[in-house]
Amino acid sequence: MIGYQRDQLTLLLLMKIILTTTLLPIVWVFSKQTRYEFYLTKLANWLRIAGLYRLAIYFSNKVFKKTKSQDNKFWATHVLAISYQYAGDLILAKCYFYAAREDANEYQMGLSYYYHGKFMVEIGELDLAQDYFRQTIRLCSNNNNDNLLKQTQRALTGLHELQQTLNHPYVHGENTPNSIAHNDT
Repeated sequence: MIGYQRDQLTLLLLMKIILTTTLLPIVWVFSKQTRYEFYLTKLANWLRIAGLYRLAIYFSNKVFKKTKSQDNKFWATHVLAISYQYAGDLILAKCYFYAAREDANEYQMGLSYYYHGKFMVEIGELDLAQDYFRQTIRLCSNNNNDNLLKQTQRALTGLHELQQTLNHPYVHGENTPNSIAHNDT
């Protein structure tokens, strides 16, 4: 499995977790169900970043199963996919990445392809990752989503560098200094 840049745990993130956990019962009592589900999904995402994958899976799965909001369903599914990925359950992660696109609008579809592409890089499916990154670029161009477009272009550049590194003869054991020395004798 190839490593990829992941979110970092910060003091600000811990403060968000504490604040959201404190406010969640108030939102549950005084707000609409969709707003409560939105905050629960945000909390699940922050718990995922903090490394509490099983708790993140629990909360996002709760929203995924009960929500009637298409937006909340997408975000809960998206958080489930990434949480399973970080937890190491690659089969379920892959299933939820595909499921997230079923409930996605065009903006969310671009985001979904981007994260699915990063996932494919981690599991070594570089050609499929490249296809997903290109799909993201196409969708971002249609939506004028410059931030995601720049991130995806950086990811695609990194992917091309990785592919060149993996195609280098030294990686496959050919023409290494040791193999050349053994061939000369």
